[in-house]
Amino acid sequence: MIEVDDLASRPGQISAAQWRQIVNGATETAIISTDGEGIVTSWNSGAARILG
Repeated sequence: MIEVDDLASRPGQISAAQWRQIVNGATETAIISTDGEGIVTSWNSGAARILG
C-alpha cells in the first residue's frame, strides 16, 4: 500500500504502478481516462460502481 506521506516526500515521482494503485483504490470516486478525441480509454472500479 502506498502511504500519502511517501508520495508527499517525492513530488512528481509517482511510478505507473503507484498511479494504478491510487486510481484502483479510489472506489468512491469515478476516474475516467479519455484519448485526445474524447473516447473513453479506461476507468476505475469507482466509475463502474457509480456510473454502472
